[in-house]
Amino acid sequence: MTVSNELMYAILSMDSYNRGYGEGISGLGGIGTNIGAATFTEQSDTLDGDPGVTADFYAAAYSYNGETVISYRGTDNPFFWELPFDDFPIAGKNDFDEPQVHLASQFFRSVVTNTSGPITTTGHSLGGALAGFTGSLYGSDILAVDPIDFFPALLNLKTLLERYILIKDDPNAATDEIALPLMGTFPTVEFAEEQLAAMGIPLTQIPFISDQLNISDDQLPKYVAFHLSGSIAIGAREAATPSTAIDLPGLPNMGLTVGPIDAHSASLNVIIKYVEGQYTAGDTDIINFTSIANPLLDALFINELGVAAGIADGNENGAGLSSAHAKMRDMIAYSALDEGTLVFGNTGIRSMFDDAEQLGLIASGEDNSNMFSDPDADIYKYLSNVIVEFAGLQAYLETDSILSADGSEPGQYWNAVDGILEIGSLHSNIMRVDLTDFAWRGKDGNPVDIYSKDDLFARILAPTENLDQYISAYPTLPNFLNYLHSKPEFAEKWGAISSDIFDTFYMRTDKDVAKKDIYLSNYGEIDRKAWETGN
Repeated sequence: MTVSNELMYAILSMDSYNRGYGEGISGLGGIGTNIGAATFTEQSDTLDGDPGVTADFYAAAYSYNGETVISYRGTDNPFFWELPFDDFPIAGKNDFDEPQVHLASQFFRSVVTNTSGPITTTGHSLGGALAGFTGSLYGSDILAVDPIDFFPALLNLKTLLERYILIKDDPNAATDEIALPLMGTFPTVEFAEEQLAAMGIPLTQIPFISDQLNISDDQLPKYVAFHLSGSIAIGAREAATPSTAIDLPGLPNMGLTVGPIDAHSASLNVIIKYVEGQYTAGDTDIINFTSIANPLLDALFINELGVAAGIADGNENGAGLSSAHAKMRDMIAYSALDEGTLVFGNTGIRSMFDDAEQLGLIASGEDNSNMFSDPDADIYKYLSNVIVEFAGLQAYLETDSILSADGSEPGQYWNAVDGILEIGSLHSNIMRVDLTDFAWRGKDGNPVDIYSKDDLFARILAPTENLDQYISAYPTLPNFLNYLHSKPEFAEKWGAISSDIFDTFYMRTDKDVAKKDIYLSNYGEIDRKAWETGN
């Protein structure tokens, strides 16, 4: 499915966090590089001491689909600078007299001089507010991702300009004052001309700007915004700055699922927007993942998963300032791209939801085996961790979805886009979990650590010291272990029972107890042994 414009704008709103100075992920390239079907064409100040850097402002411009898209970076320094000094004045005090607002207008005007086509503004959080404010100022289309409030500040500017136009030629204009809600009282002419100069707007263009701001008190033209339910930004956005929550069948409240702050994540918004697009295009099975939404989406915020996949945590070796989990999540979101330059491949997000569909379908079933009978059981958490780490690994590897021999059996092939869970190859109710070295190769060609492998192993196979307890709960698997312990050749060939000797798990997902097969293989050895254990 071709990426929709809204999804592409959302990806670009995330991309501005990974460009210029202080980027979360470094190495994506400078002016002239491509992202999907878009080309990075222009950026704001990036050097220390420049006005934009001093104000913690950044914006990037892209040519895309016959238009120019301007992406304004959002809050990336929330506790030390932007939250109290930029976010709160714009959203809480209706204040447009702020450096980031002025610089957003200046950058827009700079881009206009280099293009003759239409312009769309986009951004996330504070960036969404800057996109909404500036786009409304100049009459462009707007796509904001979970923006903070900006419309009351826009109305204050409208009020100021209307008063300025009315009295600027009056003999007593110099003494006229205007009261702007929450901002204060100002000398009309002096303040209006100061603001226009700071925004880079010549006095001759005031009639044009005034026409663009000829809006009602509760309506924004050419403006679209979306967010995830339960986001912390909802509390920083009045009804006058509208935004629509992504609504899919079964999708839980994101604030209750991952927390209000994480529900505001730019990359998570992109990921769920991708799901919405797939569902709307006819892939209705994709929403099966909602049955395991809690552990799956939580896993996107586990730093150890990103580190295990080989992703740098913080600016190690100049990799960018973001944590490993934030980089991993961004990379998975970027992998929604399906044409042009695939900066992080096109496989990560697709493998994640291919696996999540299957596991979610099991979680919503009614005749599950003991292992899967409780949808809140740890088995879903551990499998979700494995699913997300594999998706992050494929994005980090920039995997394109092509068939590759998996090396476990002659003539067998796999496709990374299908993920590491498979149901039905042996039996309609047996799930295969692929932990083979081949599937989990890192950038250096060696297998990466699988963060939840030990937990998964401990959950599936009974520890010997608690064998009696596990026999009562899971009669098949302990019997299998008893069998292994009774065979000298087992210890001779594989050594002690631990997660290290297992690279594939086959698990029965229903309650059929007529026959249960458990397969054991040792790091890609072609001879795979099976023991039948009965019921």
